[in-house]
Amino acid sequence: MTAMPLGETYRVIEPVEHDLAGLSGQTPNLEIAYSEGVTSRDTFDRYISLREQAATKPKVEGEALLAIQEASRAWVAETGILDLPEGEAERTRYYGSYDRDVVRGKIEAFTDFLDLHYNGVISDAEIEATRIFIDSAFNMYEDAPTTDNGVMEDADGSFAFIVPARMDRDKPEYGEEVELVAPALRYLPNELRAQMMIGLPPFVIDTYEPNEEGRRGYLIFAPVFGDMQKDIESRSNQMGIARQHVNNAVDYARRRHGVDVAGLGATLPSLTMYGKYVTNPDVITTTGHGGTTELIALTAEAGLNGRPMESIGVLGMGAIGASVAEVLAERYPNIPVSVFDINHKLMEKVVARNEGRLIAAESDAELIASSQVIVSAIVGELSLKAMGIDNVYGKVFVDDSQPAALNPAEVEAAGGNVLWVVGQDPTNKVLYRNGYDYASLADKHTDAFGCELEAALLARYMTDMRQKGMSQEQALAAGREYAIHEAVTPDAVNKFTYLFERYGIVAALPQAFGKHVELKTIIE
Repeated sequence: MTAMPLGETYRVIEPVEHDLAGLSGQTPNLEIAYSEGVTSRDTFDRYISLREQAATKPKVEGEALLAIQEASRAWVAETGILDLPEGEAERTRYYGSYDRDVVRGKIEAFTDFLDLHYNGVISDAEIEATRIFIDSAFNMYEDAPTTDNGVMEDADGSFAFIVPARMDRDKPEYGEEVELVAPALRYLPNELRAQMMIGLPPFVIDTYEPNEEGRRGYLIFAPVFGDMQKDIESRSNQMGIARQHVNNAVDYARRRHGVDVAGLGATLPSLTMYGKYVTNPDVITTTGHGGTTELIALTAEAGLNGRPMESIGVLGMGAIGASVAEVLAERYPNIPVSVFDINHKLMEKVVARNEGRLIAAESDAELIASSQVIVSAIVGELSLKAMGIDNVYGKVFVDDSQPAALNPAEVEAAGGNVLWVVGQDPTNKVLYRNGYDYASLADKHTDAFGCELEAALLARYMTDMRQKGMSQEQALAAGREYAIHEAVTPDAVNKFTYLFERYGIVAALPQAFGKHVELKTIIE
């Protein structure tokens, strides 16, 4: 799922030292702008109402939309409002701080520009929802609990799914993800939208429907941006900021919303060392790789459309790809499983420790040629044309790269299919979203990513245990038995195979980039 690219392959890195004084979770010198008697929840509810209104309003489309976006681009260039500060220290602080005034200065200036030039063209709801979003985010983040357990009195959370930004200036195709959150940013070119969000604290993107206990899941943004890698020279500072933001997001999810479980599957394993760098003792963290790996297998089987599994190839031998290859080799012991990574030493290490169960391919092109199902777990793009491949008839490409590595149109033109790793909860007992779909899911209510489902399943299982008479402490202990804090193993995946079956989780209808995929090209 959604992750900041930190190298050419997924991999675990050694811990780094960093000096980030002043970048702690509770950034000082921020005013809480409440009106008298208005709570942060009131502001949040008002924001949600406005953005729901904005979603129903007619939108500017086509050439008219492009014209507004180009005018906005010119305005940004003229004002310099998104210019980065000079110097490593200042850029580190810029990306690491939460500053209401900085964010308001950018977003309110932009909405004022739209209001001045496009009043009556762009709906008032889009403008107002974007403006109130700033105070909603900061007010909720800065709320201080008065209860003895350190959790807000109105907290109703069960789990949180922590996500960073996929959009950046080099990945403009993901810019659509922000449109529900801050609707007026629709009128800014995609590659500029991430910079508008710098300075925000962790905030609630959306909520899931409550369970029978009245507790709900929360989709929470950790302000980790891919542009950080380009704009901050020190890898130590990059990693330090990102880890702090993820920790702050988990702490916020606990104190403001009372969650017991936090899913980290949208972040690279190296960022938190499989959750070991998350410091909140009251929250169960889980990597998401158990649910993802189980769903990769289910997605591949669904993509074969009834044909038997004959051969598998896995591209990328980082933490995720290597684990997927090992699990699939155990699940399908009688078929060949090939692997490839541009880091040959890493690939050879993975092959060696699996004692003949994996086959090292000479190249990515050879792996594709010899495999019926190809799982992509890389960082970067994968082009068939660049590899000289023009025929992949009948092959299924399961793209678990983040961001996506494969162009579905290119693969389909060559006779194959690209499927994203998406699951579904047909019963709505585990996860039912209120409408936010990452601009990536075909069904905005019941579809979900495997890493997202992993956190929701743990919370659902713990709910069951409490309903059967367990205390909260006992339910937490039961949840920890399933949580994953290291490279995923076949045994860990088997636990989620059980939970998928217990709660009826299945592969969603074949899809990629939020659109259903016709499997006609792979029916023999």
